Amino acid sequence: MRSTPADHKADPVEFAHKLADYLKGSRIERIAYWGGEPMLYWDRIKALHGALIDKGIRPEQSTVTTNGRSLTDDYVEYANANPDIFTVVSWHDGNFTDEQLSRIFRLREFSIFLADSPLSNRYVGCERPLLQLAGKMRSLSESRSALLTSQ
Repeated sequence: MRSTPADHKADPVEFAHKLADYLKGSRIERIAYWGGEPMLYWDRIKALHGALIDKGIRPEQSTVTTNGRSLTDDYVEYANANPDIFTVVSWHDGNFTDEQLSRIFRLREFSIFLADSPLSNRYVGCERPLLQLAGKMRSLSESRSALLTSQ
């Protein structure tokens, strides 16, 4: 049986070195990680991002678009430590758990894109999902304030 390139997993560090050599001397404005769910490949993206920085390639912005369901504490810490990382959370149904929302709101740089909502299609009528999100945000803020007060 003959193998194809798809049969071989790319090494993100090796790829970063080749990309850095190719981009040497270039100013990189933006790198975007999206499609599928980037958090499923977070270790590979982190290795690629770190290797590019090690080679002197730091984009002005590295955008990661995720559905927010699989964010980890490791991702939040790494994103917050690297000011070029901007996270776009694609909000499909708004049914985030408190833990998921807590991770999202711990990010220093993020936005929430209201995918599949009336707002994303410029229609009126998205008040309910936005009120649910605002309620969860208020609840998290109150929990955070209570935690800080008790310390």
